[in-house]
Amino acid sequence: SEEDIKDGKKVTATQVKPAEEEPKARLVTKEESAKGAVSWSVYTTYVMSCGLFYVSIYFLLAVLGRFLGIAQDLYLANWADSNDRKTTKILRGLSLAGEDNDENVLVRLAVYGALGFLSSFTIAGQVVYVWIYCGIRSARLLHNLMLENVLRLPQSYFDTTPLGRILNRFSKDVYTVDEILPRVFQGFFATLLRVLSVLVVNAIGNWVFIIIVVPLGTLYMFFQRYYLCTSRELKRLESTTRSPIFANFQETLNGVSTIRAYGQSQRFITSNEDRVDYHLRAYYPSVSSNRWLAVRLETIGAIIVFGSAIFPVLSIAINGHVSA
Repeated sequence: SEEDIKDGKKVTATQVKPAEEEPKARLVTKEESAKGAVSWSVYTTYVMSCGLFYVSIYFLLAVLGRFLGIAQDLYLANWADSNDRKTTKILRGLSLAGEDNDENVLVRLAVYGALGFLSSFTIAGQVVYVWIYCGIRSARLLHNLMLENVLRLPQSYFDTTPLGRILNRFSKDVYTVDEILPRVFQGFFATLLRVLSVLVVNAIGNWVFIIIVVPLGTLYMFFQRYYLCTSRELKRLESTTRSPIFANFQETLNGVSTIRAYGQSQRFITSNEDRVDYHLRAYYPSVSSNRWLAVRLETIGAIIVFGSAIFPVLSIAINGHVSA
C-alpha cells in the first residue's frame, strides 16, 4: 500500500494477495448423482408404482408357497419316520411284512402330490403378479411420469443438459425398471423367505445349529455392509459415465456428413472409444466386486450346509438315532 511505501517497508510478491478469480460460466451443467444410502422414499415410490394391492397379493403367495414347501418336507419326513417304525416292528416280530398298519401309500402319494401342486400354483402366481401386474404397471407408470416431466421442462433445461443424458434416462434406466427391478424384487423376497425357513427348520430339528448360524450371520452382515457401500457408488459412476457416450454418438450422427467432408471420422471414432473405455473403468470394478461377494457368500453357504450335515451325524453318534 502507499502507507507501507512511505514508511519504507518492502512489499514482496508473496504478501500481495491475488484477486479471487470469478468462476467461469458453464453452459452445460455437470451431471449429479446421489450420495450415500438409497433413501426409503425410493423403495416406497417403486412399491406404490407397482400397486400396493398387487404387492400384498404377491407377498401372500410367496409366504404361502414357502409354507407349502416346508409342509412337503415335513410330510415326507413323517412318511419316512412311519416307514422306519413299521420296519422296526417287523424286525421285532410285532407286525407282519404285508400288513398295511393303517398306512395307505396311495393316500400318502395323493397328499404329497397335492402339496406339490399347490406349491407350483403359488410359484406361477408369483411370476404372474411380479411380471404382469407389478412389473409392467410400474414400468408404464414411471416411464409416463418421466416423459411428462421432460415435456414440461423449460427450454433452458435442454440448453444446459446434453441430449445423451436424457437418452440415458430413457434407455438404460427404463430398461432397469422394465427388466431388472422385477427380477430383483422377486428374487429378494424368495431368497429371504427361503433363508428364514431353512434357518428355522434346522434350528427346530437341532438347536446346536444356532451355534454356527449366529457368528456366520454376523460375518454375513459385515460383508453385506462392506459390499453395498462399494457397489452402490460404482453403479452410480457407471450410470453417469454412460451419458457422454450417448451424447457423443448422437452429436456424431447429427454431423456425420460434415465429419466425413472434413475427414475427421477417425478423430470421432477415437473420441467415442475413449468414452467407452472411461465407462468400462467403472463397469469392470462393479463386476469384480460382485464376484468378491459371491465367493464369500458361497463360502458361508458351504459352511452352513456342512453344519446341517455334521450335526445329525453327531446326534446319531451321541443318541444312537436321528429323526428324518
